[in-house]
Amino acid sequence: MLTGRKADSKILYGVVALMALAASVWLGYQFWRLLFQAGEMGAIDLLKRHLEVRSLVAERPIYELLRDAVYPPASYLLLWPLVGWLNEALVRYGWALTTVMALVVTQIQILRVVRPVNAVSKAFWLLLPLSMYATGATIGNGQLIVHIVPCLLGCLLLLDRSGRSWQQTALLVALTLFALVKPNATAPFFWLLILRAPLAAGVTALTYGLLTAGAALFQPGYGPVTLFQAWLTAGMSGIEYGSTAETYIPEVQEYVIGYGSLFSNISIHSVLSFYNLGHWNKFASLAVLAALGLWLLRYRNRDIWILASLAALVSKFWTYQGWYDDLVLIIPLIALYRIWISGSASNYWRARARDLFALVFVFTLAPGGIYLFPAPFNLIYLLLQTLVLALVATLMLLLCLKPDIGCLRSAQAQSNFEQRRV
Repeated sequence: MLTGRKADSKILYGVVALMALAASVWLGYQFWRLLFQAGEMGAIDLLKRHLEVRSLVAERPIYELLRDAVYPPASYLLLWPLVGWLNEALVRYGWALTTVMALVVTQIQILRVVRPVNAVSKAFWLLLPLSMYATGATIGNGQLIVHIVPCLLGCLLLLDRSGRSWQQTALLVALTLFALVKPNATAPFFWLLILRAPLAAGVTALTYGLLTAGAALFQPGYGPVTLFQAWLTAGMSGIEYGSTAETYIPEVQEYVIGYGSLFSNISIHSVLSFYNLGHWNKFASLAVLAALGLWLLRYRNRDIWILASLAALVSKFWTYQGWYDDLVLIIPLIALYRIWISGSASNYWRARARDLFALVFVFTLAPGGIYLFPAPFNLIYLLLQTLVLALVATLMLLLCLKPDIGCLRSAQAQSNFEQRRV
């Protein structure tokens, strides 16, 4: 369908039209939430980050005074240029502007990777990040992942190069630092930096430590270590609350621990908490993160997009996440497409990648089923989505075991290959 065959053109035109409709309605509503909606639901996370950043530079002890201050100290310094110098009214407009810029950069990066073969295929890829439910959810809440994804994609494009200049290494460090503004969504990707660019990883770690020390200068009574410890305590408390939040279930007329989290997103934490095993959350997350690192070390020479897909899937499940963070699933979609059109893979593997690409696309299309469907159909939707993503992870793991497939052609070589087929 996306490879340029004329027989699939009518289907693709219909899909693109559906994506355009979904994107226009969903993003229109979510930008209204970001810019104009008053009350608790309008730009809720943006206004919290705005308060936290301004409180930090005003030397107020944010981890003591603000319950929702669950981001690392370095994150607040990284966010200051975006939100710290604007008042509460203007910060919404400033965030909307940078959001549009981030989406445009994301579209350009995607086109660089996939090299669409015709105009309708190009329209599909341009609309993909706009028509995913996570994009709108992020915008309406004023969350961070729309700003983070282009940093991740930029890092992957740089890591996919055989050689890098010092300017490109500096850019890699800068992109990684901003991506780490939300470490629960991006920490798994740091393994790729360690394995593919150890110098950049070391510089990033050092700079991150300096930013933490810089934040400590604004928090009287704290040093870098004690401030970082205060964040760990606040962060773990926030994760525990998010994964065990009480939700009132009318059918049984009682509050159920963890039920709400299972209805909003499935993760290791929400599942363990649902079965009253929340005390294992930290150990389970660290075990999954360590297992990912060992796997990536063993298969570090495989295609960067296959490895990044595993990091993205771990990112979704290794700790508590909001549904807006599912925008990282755009990375497995890119990887599946690359396998689908690869000249290195057999027809069997290309067909499996094509099928899973279609399923992931359906399960990430706006507005999503989490809040669209009533209970229990929203949970069924979420379970099916989780099953599909588990199959994607299985495919990526299997491809790592096959070096002839796990080392795909470059994006340009794939494009040339497909143009020869049409």
